[in-house]
Amino acid sequence: MIKVLIAGAVVTAGVSLAMREQTTPSAADVPLLVTPLWQGEAAAYGQQLLLRRDAQASRDLLIKHSGHAGAYRYDGSTRSLTAVSDEQWTRAGGEVAECGKQGPPSTQVLRIDQLSHRLFAGSRELSVAGPVALALTESPSHRAVAVLSASGPAQPSLLPFLAAGGAAGQRFHQVVSLPDAALTGAVRVPVQRNEDVLSGCWSADEKAIVYYHVLFAYLSVVER
Repeated sequence: MIKVLIAGAVVTAGVSLAMREQTTPSAADVPLLVTPLWQGEAAAYGQQLLLRRDAQASRDLLIKHSGHAGAYRYDGSTRSLTAVSDEQWTRAGGEVAECGKQGPPSTQVLRIDQLSHRLFAGSRELSVAGPVALALTESPSHRAVAVLSASGPAQPSLLPFLAAGGAAGQRFHQVVSLPDAALTGAVRVPVQRNEDVLSGCWSADEKAIVYYHVLFAYLSVVER
């Protein structure tokens, strides 16, 4: 019953998003990469992305949807995606990162104030690139946190059980190192619509962060 309710909510949200005006931020530092193999079906409860490096080609990152056969290979040299088979995914051999198991750090370490959308490390506010802090994703080693922010204003999420709320305008990616809570410079991340909600996922080697649309329609890869 839970899976049916969630799948229905996803379909309803997808229709609502499609009916809204499509507005795209004017600039991005990484490409928006569509994933047609994963489209056409409602996202089911428990589905997630899986990431792994190719042991023979360290710049290549393989990205798999747990509910679909096959995968994509991201070529770091050309910043492009190519469809690959399950056999190629298996042969890659790198450690697998499960995106569904990644999430924000302890609120005592880093937190977003849900009313003001500001980012705090303890009692100290961190000045992020966008005035609306959206989401935090802690790295597997717990030594860094990916921060997604937006130029705003904030908007409520149509999919609150899948990701943080949405926002209008440009999206920005930054990394907060721990325990010193120092921020890196910003990378502009694209979205197709203001209403789109993105989730973040670290590769196991922490050399890349993948931002993906919560309905798996597209993604972007930010390399460190």
